[in-house]
Amino acid sequence: MADELALPTPEDTSEERIQIADLYGPLIELAIHGQDNKLNLLSSFLFFQSILLLAWATVWQVSLPGRIWILLLLTAFGVFSSIIWAKLGNDYDKAARNF
Repeated sequence: MADELALPTPEDTSEERIQIADLYGPLIELAIHGQDNKLNLLSSFLFFQSILLLAWATVWQVSLPGRIWILLLLTAFGVFSSIIWAKLGNDYDKAARNF
């Protein structure tokens, strides 16, 4: 029973029964894929936030008439995108825990 998912019956001589050893490799690949998705999500978030920080610092150095509003807009956009990325990360985490 430890090697097969279903108990064999005398009438069942089918070779189509799934062995647990046959499932191990694909399950490992699924776990690696889930971890890659989370790592890619984190990497893209950090890249996006660094570009946003660079834009914020550039606007901070230049004396423009509406500089404060642009900085507030960039800050609000950063907070909004962080919330979206957090929800995506939470969804990836839930999906990884299901498998």
